[in-house]
Amino acid sequence: MKVVHPGKTGQAVGQHTPKLDRPIVRMDLHKNARLTPQGRLLLVRRITEKGWRVADAANAAGISVRQRYRWLARYGSGGAVALADRRSAPQRCKHRIGAEWVGEIERLRRQRMSGPQRRDNCTCRSPRSAQFCTAWAWASLPRSNRSHWWCALSIDMRYRLCRTAPLSWTSPYKENDAMSRPRALENIRVVDFSWVRAGPWATRWLGAFGAEIIKIEWPENERGRLPSTTTPQNLEVDLNTSGNFNDTNVNKKSLSLNARSVKGLEIVKRLIAISDIVIENFSSRVLQNWGLGYEELCKIKPNIVYVSMSGYGHTGRHHHYTTFGPIAQAVSGLTYLAGLPDKPPAGWGWSYMDDTGGMYGAMCALTGLYYRNMTGQGQHIDLSQMVSSVPLNGPALLDFTVNGRGSRRTGYPPGNRAHWPGTSLVNNYRGPTVAPHNAYRTHPGEYNDWCVIVCYSDAEWQRLVQAMGAPSWASSPKFATVLGRLQHQEELDEHIETWSMTLRKYELTERCQSAGVRALPVQSAEDRVEHDPQLRHREMYLPIEHPALGTHKVQNAPFKLSETPASSHLPSPLIGQHTREIVEGLLGYSHEELRAGFADGTFWPTKRRRFAYMEEMLR
Repeated sequence: MKVVHPGKTGQAVGQHTPKLDRPIVRMDLHKNARLTPQGRLLLVRRITEKGWRVADAANAAGISVRQRYRWLARYGSGGAVALADRRSAPQRCKHRIGAEWVGEIERLRRQRMSGPQRRDNCTCRSPRSAQFCTAWAWASLPRSNRSHWWCALSIDMRYRLCRTAPLSWTSPYKENDAMSRPRALENIRVVDFSWVRAGPWATRWLGAFGAEIIKIEWPENERGRLPSTTTPQNLEVDLNTSGNFNDTNVNKKSLSLNARSVKGLEIVKRLIAISDIVIENFSSRVLQNWGLGYEELCKIKPNIVYVSMSGYGHTGRHHHYTTFGPIAQAVSGLTYLAGLPDKPPAGWGWSYMDDTGGMYGAMCALTGLYYRNMTGQGQHIDLSQMVSSVPLNGPALLDFTVNGRGSRRTGYPPGNRAHWPGTSLVNNYRGPTVAPHNAYRTHPGEYNDWCVIVCYSDAEWQRLVQAMGAPSWASSPKFATVLGRLQHQEELDEHIETWSMTLRKYELTERCQSAGVRALPVQSAEDRVEHDPQLRHREMYLPIEHPALGTHKVQNAPFKLSETPASSHLPSPLIGQHTREIVEGLLGYSHEELRAGFADGTFWPTKRRRFAYMEEMLR
């Protein structure tokens, strides 16, 4: 039987790590398939004693996640740690830490482990969460006692703790501190080949959930970093100063690697062998040409989840076409629906399908991961950016197939209105066809001074009338009903805008909302980041310190998870910033091999000047 060491991993708590063999080979899963469950358990214990992580040992032995959960219930709160050693962690570390703290650590550990009961009465769902809870208890100790407990942790657990809760060690622990609590995708590793926007947007959110994102980059063809039009004016434009890149790629690590070289391909394969998800957004032939198609990935890691996010998918006559978000948006029909009547299609103003496609990509990755956890089998998820945008046409597609009406017609698209004045009264897919339904200028009437007001019923209209101070024109019978307001919509809009111009947009919003009228300001980027109190309360934009850009606000997760918070916990990486950490610390290469890789162009182009931090990592 051949055994693969999946990376530089550590021992179970309190154990000594023997020197591991250099060769990295794969275990023959077909031979292991004949092992009994008891034999697999024994195999896990023996491999763990060699210095493997328990989770990697279980993977190598061909053990499904479901079986690990069964063992977890069988062996109690010790979880996966008990597979290697049935003794509790604090008992094994009495000689390393003061005896007066052993009981306190155990109390904190049990408190952490005994969270809200789940449906299956199992509070510890992850095979390694028991060890993490023990380490979390250590983090609550006075600082003077931490160094001894740190020495007792496995190398892998030290790395996890450094990623997970650095803030909780430099400030008093808070029960609602997102950084001090476990995240939903702890222990999930993603190899990220994606670039520009759609793919990186997907992995950004996987990283927010706690997955370790390793971004494979090469400076000679990195479109996401250069050319940059979003570099702050006081900084030099280079590979590390793109503002857009640094918002899109938080929560990631960067490995600079020429994956198309023989040595680079070998390194990528070793990384994939110890990862859970591979994600890319090239056209369909790129990874296949590199020798990393799905069939090859299955040979490296049989249960890998491979998410491809190409423009046209990996099948069909046009699968080799290359696209960008705005192009996919146009061919899907979305661009055709935007604008004003009798005007050329306006488009959406932003690469909408890059961001939406990124969310689809994250959803696909999570779906594949769930299926793998339930069955032990991976799969290829073929996501087409263009095809995924077609359903967003919604009722316009139904209107054509059922009613035979085209999406460009008199009075459509109606701009900000629900119905364009002077045209046939046809539903325009925006809910009820009502008036007022428009964006109105506010004081002082400059470019960014607008507020949207909508009244869906006569009762709401009467509330707006009262908010406006019950002007005499509003009592006219022609404005009393929805139909009357639609027939006199232009006159109605002029009257409303005369009033709206007397108020600033936030003042108008507060007055309307207090009266029960739907109204909100049209906000610029500055408004959203600096002035919106709701987004501030939801912590949508939080400052994060970047080595090249300094401290700037980036987008935080737009959703809140009560038990496993999603957050922007790492700034976007400098290109190749984590090359040494990954190559030496994770894959087990020597420092001499790292230096040789830089010298021969595997980790950085030989003719391109290296950054100072790269020189530092080579010393």
